[in-house]
This record gives sequence, structure tokens and C-alpha cells, in this order.
Amino acid sequence: MEDHTAVALSRKGDTEAFRVLVERYGPVLQGTAYLTTKDAAIAEELTQDALLSAWRGIGGFLEDRPIKPWLVRIVVNRVLEHQRRSKRCPRCPSTMRLSCGHRIGWPRKWKRAMQ
Repeated sequence: MEDHTAVALSRKGDTEAFRVLVERYGPVLQGTAYLTTKDAAIAEELTQDALLSAWRGIGGFLEDRPIKPWLVRIVVNRVLEHQRRSKRCPRCPSTMRLSCGHRIGWPRKWKRAMQ
């Protein structure tokens, strides 16, 4: 099945057509996530989350566009989100994340650029 056919059927709710896309691009997406995270389990989790988001958002995807870059962008966004959440707050115990509410200072190069 070609990509555009699988996308068109997926937009109509055909899970088997979406499975074709998952089987075709899943390894590429997981490899992309692994290159950044260096953790196979996290890469797999982020890939699954991205594919779930893709399934939910396939209705808004433009059928005349290639699907692979769209899927890769979703994975990259999930990886970046994971990295932001994983940063530790320097003012809290090591178990706290940036969700603690503390504001982290601007990098020095940005401060210099703003002066």
C-alpha cells in the first residue's frame, strides 16, 4: 500500500492502514529518538507517544504532503519535550524537576545580546 493511500484510509479511521505506516516508519522514528536520548526504552516510549499523537492528528494532515517528515517532526517534538522535563532545577533537591516553579536564569550569551 502506498503512503498516500494509507494516509487517506487512516484519515477515515482505518487502523490497519495506519499500522502500515507504523510498520514502515516506526524503526526510523525510534532511531531518531534514540540518537538524541541514547536510551532504547525512552526512545521506544517517545516513539509510541508520537505515533499515538499522529493517529489522533491524522485528520488534520494534508494528504498531498509526504508523511515521513510530519511523523519525524512529531517524534522530535516529543524528544525535545522530554529533554525540557528532564532538566533538573539547580535550586531544588536532585529529585525535583523544572516543574517546581523556579525560574532558571538566562544564559550569559543571551544576557550579553540583550544589553
